Amino acid sequence: MLHTHTHTHTHTHTQHYSNRLSRAALAVAALFVASSAYADCTVSTPGSYGDVFGSDTSSPCTSNGAATSNQTLTVSGTGVEVVNAYGAFDGASASVTDNTLNIEGGAKVTGDAVGAHSDSGDAQNNRVVISGSTTQIVGAAIGGLLYTSGTGVVENNTVTMTAGTVGEIYGGMNESTSYTDANSNHVILEGGNVTSDVYGAMTDGAANSNTVTIRGTGNVGHSVYGGSGDTSANWNTVIIEAGYTGTVSGYVFGGDADGGAANNTVEINGGTVDGVSGAYSFSGAATKNIVTLNGGVVSDIVTGGKSESSTATGNIVNVNGGTVGGVIGGESGGSDAVSDNIVNLNGGTVNSKVYGGYSQAGTATHNTVNLNGSTVNTFVYGGYVNNTSGSATGNTVNLNGVMTAGTGLYGGACNGACTGDVFTGNTLNVRAVGNTVAGIENFEKINFYLDSTVVANDVILTVGTATLGNGVDPSKIDVGMSGSSSSLTTGDEVTLIHATTSLSGLWTHATGQAGSTLNYNFNLHQNGNDLMATVTSVGASQQSKSLPEGHLSGTSFL
Repeated sequence: MLHTHTHTHTHTHTQHYSNRLSRAALAVAALFVASSAYADCTVSTPGSYGDVFGSDTSSPCTSNGAATSNQTLTVSGTGVEVVNAYGAFDGASASVTDNTLNIEGGAKVTGDAVGAHSDSGDAQNNRVVISGSTTQIVGAAIGGLLYTSGTGVVENNTVTMTAGTVGEIYGGMNESTSYTDANSNHVILEGGNVTSDVYGAMTDGAANSNTVTIRGTGNVGHSVYGGSGDTSANWNTVIIEAGYTGTVSGYVFGGDADGGAANNTVEINGGTVDGVSGAYSFSGAATKNIVTLNGGVVSDIVTGGKSESSTATGNIVNVNGGTVGGVIGGESGGSDAVSDNIVNLNGGTVNSKVYGGYSQAGTATHNTVNLNGSTVNTFVYGGYVNNTSGSATGNTVNLNGVMTAGTGLYGGACNGACTGDVFTGNTLNVRAVGNTVAGIENFEKINFYLDSTVVANDVILTVGTATLGNGVDPSKIDVGMSGSSSSLTTGDEVTLIHATTSLSGLWTHATGQAGSTLNYNFNLHQNGNDLMATVTSVGASQQSKSLPEGHLSGTSFL
């Protein structure tokens, strides 16, 4: 069977702000007006104005004063139109801190609204607040901006939007040619419409610990990024809260980087989004990123972490509710390794395929899918390679809850007639009783954990087609007891696998053991399309403690 998967992300990092604002406008804005005092300024008289500044001494605030801290500019009212608005502006190396820009009441900004701008100094603790249903910012809303050079940082800036329309939003933006950082910046979207993208922060350096929080009714026309950095993106967060009724038309990324992306998180509790990735890296590793879906609708794919041309390791996807197109724990778009990623399916509905690990042309090893109760309508793969020569080994699928009848389980798989190894070390652990799945294939080890509820003549797993072994090596089937007691006695029989279409291939078996007091031995035999286990003896166990979770009877495994 041919299994295909398509998921692409075009990574472009453009100089958004500089494309909109001409150098001539910046030169005019940098002309300081001498004044002995600098007061907050308000533009509220209808009319068209050029650039406006919080450091001006009087309305209409078109002259830039020397103050760069603790300034407030308010642009308010229908009929008020300005070009660019700045809470504070410095065209040299001064730091800009603790400034506020309010755009409200139907005012229009034809360019950008910036809490504070510095050419080469720090931009810290600045704010932009947008309100009013007819308020409009054609360009970008930027909490704090470092524009050209210097070693300054962009930190703790915030954009809050409750209504209106904005082209795009940046909690913080750092375009310094010194590749400095943008850290701990924030965007809070509660209403209104963003035409393009939302960034907690964007920088040519490292983006760390930035956040985007979306609640209420706001809509985003393209994508959302917790933090986007050229060098790296770490510890960034996007949260879409419960009760959100809006739409994100693009993907939601916790972190986005040309370099490494690690420890980023995305949490979706409501609304509709196109797709989600805990982190995306173009050339670095995607490591230990987490996505949690508690509610809402994700139309396309949820990925814990993806690297376009490096490794994806230790990423996690949790699906607790909601609906999603497909799920990938960790993904590499090149020939690199994908390993130790985890998918936990605890609830909700998955309409397409689930992959613990997915590599375009490399290896997928030691990835895990935990099936605890979600509805999965197609296939589940512990590991997958999208060519014929890659390997998918050592992956685990844990069948812990009741699944949908249409789910097919694969330890490993490839796209086409596999020449690489997609069998060795792949494990299926069956802990739930009474499941029905479409099929099982490419598992070297299949372990059945029989708990205290299992009684004689129970059917543990019903499958459409069960393919055991890989044509050369057998599947190793083990039976163990989970828990400290069982009602099974000598001579009792249970059906481990009942295949409604076919049970084929090679298999061997081992013995299992119950708890700390009883030792169970089983005889496994095939009866047509049924794989049966008969209790041959029950005796005292020499072990003094219960079987650890994740393992059966220690030495009983082959």
